[in-house]
Amino acid sequence: MQSKAFHIFTVKDENEVKLICEHISGVDGVDNVYGDHSTKIFAVQWSAPATWEDIEDTLTRQGYQPAHQ
Repeated sequence: MQSKAFHIFTVKDENEVKLICEHISGVDGVDNVYGDHSTKIFAVQWSAPATWEDIEDTLTRQGYQPAHQ
C-alpha cells in the first residue's frame, strides 16, 4: 500500500471536500481517502491497480490541482 498527503488550496467548503473524496474513492485501488477543509490537506492510501498518476489525473479532470507536501 502506498500513501500521499497533498494540499488543494482552492477548496471552499466541506461539501467540496466530500466531493473530492468521492472522486478519489472512485479510482480502482484506492483504499482510503481523507480531506480536511480547515487545513486543505488530503491524504490518500492506495494499492494496485491504482497509481498516484491515476489519482492526480482524476483530480485534474475535475479542475483540482494537488500541491505536494
